[in-house]
Amino acid sequence: MTSQPTIDQSLMLLSHQLAVSAEPDIRNVLGMLGRTIDAECLYLVRIPNSAASLHKMDAEDVELTLWHRKGQAAEDAWWKNHYPTAEIDLQPLAFPSIPGASRSANGSFGSVLPIMSDPDNFYGYLGIECEGESCRKWIHNEEASSTLSSLLVSYLRRREVEQSLLDSEERWRSLVDNHPEPILITAKGRIVHTNEAGADILGLDSPAAAVGRSADEFVEGASNQSFAPANGSGRTGTEPNAERAGLRRHRLRRVDGGRRKVESVSIPITYDGKPAVQTVLRDITEQGQSEERFRAISQTIAEAVWRVELKEPLRVDTFPQIQVDHILEHGHLIESNEVATRLFGDIERQSGAASHDEVLELYWNREVIDSFVRSGYRLSSQEVSIVVSSDASRHFLTNAIGTVEDDMLVGIWGSCIEVTDRVEMERRLLGLLEEEQERIGRDLHDSVGQLLTGIRMLSSNLAAQLADAEDEHAGVAQRVADFAAEASMHIADIHKGLAPPQLYNEGVVTALEELCTTIDSLPGASCRFEHDGSTDISDPETKRHLYRIAQEAVNNALKHAEASEIVITLERRGGKSVLEIRDDGKGFNPDECSGNSLGLYNMRHRASFLRAEISIESRPGTGTRIACTMR
Repeated sequence: MTSQPTIDQSLMLLSHQLAVSAEPDIRNVLGMLGRTIDAECLYLVRIPNSAASLHKMDAEDVELTLWHRKGQAAEDAWWKNHYPTAEIDLQPLAFPSIPGASRSANGSFGSVLPIMSDPDNFYGYLGIECEGESCRKWIHNEEASSTLSSLLVSYLRRREVEQSLLDSEERWRSLVDNHPEPILITAKGRIVHTNEAGADILGLDSPAAAVGRSADEFVEGASNQSFAPANGSGRTGTEPNAERAGLRRHRLRRVDGGRRKVESVSIPITYDGKPAVQTVLRDITEQGQSEERFRAISQTIAEAVWRVELKEPLRVDTFPQIQVDHILEHGHLIESNEVATRLFGDIERQSGAASHDEVLELYWNREVIDSFVRSGYRLSSQEVSIVVSSDASRHFLTNAIGTVEDDMLVGIWGSCIEVTDRVEMERRLLGLLEEEQERIGRDLHDSVGQLLTGIRMLSSNLAAQLADAEDEHAGVAQRVADFAAEASMHIADIHKGLAPPQLYNEGVVTALEELCTTIDSLPGASCRFEHDGSTDISDPETKRHLYRIAQEAVNNALKHAEASEIVITLERRGGKSVLEIRDDGKGFNPDECSGNSLGLYNMRHRASFLRAEISIESRPGTGTRIACTMR
């Protein structure tokens, strides 16, 4: 007869075996329990989490551990006798909340003990086959059964966690070993694991050859912290300004004497139960050589070259306006060649800017960055004008290209050539051209126009005299007078086109009103002028450029947009004079036409002379709005 102390002793032994032993022999554990309670047979069925049904499963779906007091042969015979189809019957678990649910099999007494932490976490069951009375009494001891179930739950749960950790570690090792980038695992400064790519970049024959070697052995200028995780600032490494968000740069010294330039990112991990560091390397030797060659070339050319780095990289698929704001906030001037340094210094003194970064903000402004983003980070020959004082501007042709890594914009290389002298020359030439047009128009009006007027008057008098004399040539004389009158009208139109008299003799308001009146008289077109009643431009050069911008916009609306209604507005907005031309034409895509449209180029060019901003809003089918804002 099994006594209570014997049951307690057996449970203590089981607890020690299941909870303390690293990998207990479950068959021995079952044997120890079976001999203690005088059982004929015990079997432990472990159900995987992936089991779909608890009623019938194939034997391959479960893990079975069987013990029989008569040994292996009896175990095989017992299994074949009870489950000839190799199917495990779990029907006794239909009511698993009743501990010790019993059944009879081949005349013996049996019981099934469910192993579950709660109704949703079922791990399997323990089957007990008895013939003796002592075994039956043990089965009916609910306290012992409950304790045994708890011990088995703890054991199986621990096994499940351990297996999950093993699987996770295997997946991690597989990922590291098959990763295309070099990965080093170091502990206390020594390499404990690496992959094939890691061995290759170190010049070793195999990953095993790296194990046990000091990581600093391969790093030039090492300080026992070569691959330590970066601190919170992200600014530790061997090269100034090379790091961002924990990124470092090193020069590796291979065992064959070769040199490689790499970037690294290190994070703390646990390896074989001990603290370690995982470092991912990226070979940037060729990239670095290209950058060095580019820097060497940039120092020898007459073009200003500069580089902006983003302290926080930018996703390339971000909304354009957000990209512009991000570049303005996180972009900082990192380096420049001698030409750029002199240029920025000169502008800094002239404009009163506090630093080169402020100079860059004047030059690399929101409008330019927006063009850069919309061009796909490839800006070519963009004209940029900056105001450096109340009476002076400087003009540049700008190129820029973005550095993109893993779909992230990390930096910008840019260059510029100052074209202020050329722009001023063009400005003077354009002024001379306007003056020449005015002179030609005036000469046509004053000389040819007067001659045509004289011909018209003489021909009219001659026609009247011939008519009185009933001369047959009276009609010919009248036609000469009519032709002269028509020619005078054409001369007047040419005069207005070349040099509108109102533009030179009055303000731009009168000239714009006359332009609208002329357009409004054309068939199929409506044009009106809107004015706030106070804004006017008296400066000769400014009003000439504004008039030509309006004239170009109106011509485009009629010729290309097929507009039926055009509105020209001149008013003050936010303390600035604004000329606006709107139409209801078919519209266009400004990004597609800006480089190919001579009219748009001329408008922007004239606006740059005035230090004004041109904005163009248009989409196919929605009309066009062009605004010139005076600074």
